[in-house]
Amino acid sequence: MANSLRYTGNDFTFIGEDISPIMKLVAQRFTPLLDALSMGQPATNVYHQYRERSINGDYVTCSIAVNSATADTAVTIPDGNQLQVGMILESEGALGTEKVRIASVTSNSMLLQRGWPYGTGAINTMTAGEKYWIVGQAEKEGADQGSDITLARTSRSNYTQIFTKPIKMTGSERAVSLAPNLGDEFDVQTELRAIEAAKELEKTIIRGVSANTIGDLTNPRTMDGLNAVITAINSAVTTSSFATNPILYANNVLKELWKTGARDIDLIACGADVQAYFSNGNQSYLNVSQQDEVTKRVVTRLITDFGQPRLLLVPNMKATDALFLSTARVIPVELNGRSFQRTELAKTGDASNRAIIGEYTLETHHRDKLARVRLS
Repeated sequence: MANSLRYTGNDFTFIGEDISPIMKLVAQRFTPLLDALSMGQPATNVYHQYRERSINGDYVTCSIAVNSATADTAVTIPDGNQLQVGMILESEGALGTEKVRIASVTSNSMLLQRGWPYGTGAINTMTAGEKYWIVGQAEKEGADQGSDITLARTSRSNYTQIFTKPIKMTGSERAVSLAPNLGDEFDVQTELRAIEAAKELEKTIIRGVSANTIGDLTNPRTMDGLNAVITAINSAVTTSSFATNPILYANNVLKELWKTGARDIDLIACGADVQAYFSNGNQSYLNVSQQDEVTKRVVTRLITDFGQPRLLLVPNMKATDALFLSTARVIPVELNGRSFQRTELAKTGDASNRAIIGEYTLETHHRDKLARVRLS
């Protein structure tokens, strides 16, 4: 269903004329990414703050090497706040696996009982940077409550950005009838400027960068888009290599995202070149007889072990870019009462004045679990 950019709040005091029908009609053609995303609850401040929902991870990383030993071993770790005394861990070192039990834990270290069941299991070494996977808690019967492992939710922020399109027409310009006659030229111009405003919002959601200022009459405020915040998994790939096997590269990116915990990647937004490479990937499987009148060479979805994302051709992206997104975690948000609307302004002499005005920002939840691929 098209994202109409319609106001979703309940304060209608200062709202101008709703232009969501126009936005809905043009969304799939001009702003397909906006059409694929769902609007969030309205922001209540131009400096919009929001919190991510998180659960504790599946593993803990060793900061030091762990030697083979039967005695309880202290291991330095980056963060022990997610761990509980009594947890069973399993190493996945290059030299084999070992199950251990946490005897005690602090914010940056844990004391391990080796070779679980204690003293009878296999014992192996670990190098710095290798992982212990958290198998699960094994609590003693009747034990007191352990230390709190509540995970503080990460706060994120972004600024809102004002999008405006002024429209001015004289009485003579409105009176002239042009072919084809589309009615009042003032309304025609309003529709065209609304399309431009929606396109600029989509381009900003992709390409925007924050000026890190609240803004004033002199300095505008701008918002961060996806390209600015997706930095954890952001890779450059040579065009020739990608074109040879785009499905392989996409599957590798999905695998890396899956390993970070991302199980919800449902959209790959593609620039024109990237989409063409995906679609050209099926050319070796075409078997077209002389009777066929239609040749189909398009890929609209990938079905892999690590997700089944839809491919979406986005005209407002760089042609050589691809964004691996979760539509549940990329959320456009309007400032309360400031969704796109048509506002009538005071006449200046014989001229009528109006403006398309909207103010929006973008929430990107768990941006380290989104990805960008750039062809070079």
